[in-house]
Amino acid sequence: MYSSLSSFLLVTSLFAGSAVSQTADLSWSNGVLGSSITYNMSGPPGELYYLLPSFTVGPTPLAFFDPLDARLLDVGIDLLSFAQLGFLVPTASVTLPLPAIPSLSGVELRAQFLTIDPTFSTPTIANKISNTTGFVLGMSGDVVGTIGEVVTPRQGHSATGLSDGRVLVVGGDEAHLVGALTTTQSYEFFEPQSQMFESGGTMTQPRSTHTATRLNNGRVLIVGGYPTFGPGVASATAEIIDPVTGSSTAISSPSIGRTLHTATLLADGRVLVVGGGAKFDLNDIFGSLATVVSSTEIYDPVLDTWTAGPNLPKPLFAHQASLLGDGRVLITSGVEIGSLFGIPVPAFTSSCHRFNPATGLFDNTASLPAARAYHGQIALPSGGAMVMGGATGNFTTLVFSTHAEVYSYNQVSNSWTSTGSLNVPRAYPNLVDTGAGIAVVAGLTSIDVTTGSGTPATQVETSDYAGITWTASGVQTLARETPRAVLIDGGKRILIVGTGDNGAPAVDKTAEIFIP
Repeated sequence: MYSSLSSFLLVTSLFAGSAVSQTADLSWSNGVLGSSITYNMSGPPGELYYLLPSFTVGPTPLAFFDPLDARLLDVGIDLLSFAQLGFLVPTASVTLPLPAIPSLSGVELRAQFLTIDPTFSTPTIANKISNTTGFVLGMSGDVVGTIGEVVTPRQGHSATGLSDGRVLVVGGDEAHLVGALTTTQSYEFFEPQSQMFESGGTMTQPRSTHTATRLNNGRVLIVGGYPTFGPGVASATAEIIDPVTGSSTAISSPSIGRTLHTATLLADGRVLVVGGGAKFDLNDIFGSLATVVSSTEIYDPVLDTWTAGPNLPKPLFAHQASLLGDGRVLITSGVEIGSLFGIPVPAFTSSCHRFNPATGLFDNTASLPAARAYHGQIALPSGGAMVMGGATGNFTTLVFSTHAEVYSYNQVSNSWTSTGSLNVPRAYPNLVDTGAGIAVVAGLTSIDVTTGSGTPATQVETSDYAGITWTASGVQTLARETPRAVLIDGGKRILIVGTGDNGAPAVDKTAEIFIP
């Protein structure tokens, strides 16, 4: 180490020039075993950088090299032979190969750099010390843990990818050691560059089974959800979380409280909210069904106003919605509520609807080949959409089954095509566009629709956008009943966050990452 640093200092003495005081920032990209990792650095122009990758946390005292420097590095010196030296102008990039060695999967790789002013005008040899980055190594198809644990273990939450690369995890029901659940009003952020979670703040009230929609300005709209687990009545309120300030602010209220609804960002920046119910009470199923609505409403974030949209033919919940390439919103299937002698009668439906923002009405839309609810839906690069999985059954006998069929919607011909099938039938699947195809994460292989519980799926499946052939591509480290999956690291990884079954008395606080 000393000889390396001595060589470093010898090089610096050959250069002179004034350096502008600023911070030193480090970030990384790629990092999949079998490819490479690129470190991007910025700092005082003209200064030298010394980049230290490491498999250990440190600390490494800089006093080892400079008795006048009491600072500590957050990385070790175990990979000193891979340390990199160069100049900031005021940025620099270094790419290092990552061999395809399976035994490295699951190993944490950290990095940090320091700068040296070649004029030696600083009181210590090292001038600036960068932030520390870190991630867990893995190969394509691996599922690995994150470095940090979640702040709050939760289910029924939302997870939203932000424009700065972080993930916002909001609300849900917090798990406790005794097995009870309490709806939480907290939210937290996941930082992919360090793979750590940090507290974000609190909402205006607790929420679970709400919707979270990232607006065009980068803020996140939170709508509805129930504030109390169990006999919860959905809240007729909404708020906006600002990721920059970390604060949440109440906005104008929607007309009614909703849960099991959808919220879709329109091309003009407004948000369409569809269906759902105002009550979630497992002890009053029919009373809860009676609160399901056919109404829609639209939020304008510029004016902070809600306006009524068109009504669906029947009250609807457990449906899905996505924005099509032509700007319309495709709303698919779900559970429709009819009436018999004033008693609400639920039924799985194959009916679909398209909301047209230009007319403010629903257009005639082809039905799915088969009825379902609690399915997955995702927009396709072609402008259409893909639907898969879901559940059907009999609300009289309370016998339900999950499905594996996959269907693709063509928005030009207004038609559905049956494509392939998943290897594992599942309701509540998380669908993620990886940039090369679709990944299916989690979901329930069996389900009790009246409680929303069931047997979690652990197999991750992938396919291209045709959806004909589905490949078993990985297995989650834990069975997680209702996790959320979000694309991170520019499409290189998928974050899976939500309480899992660790088989231990302690509540699970882990999160995991799938590498497509």
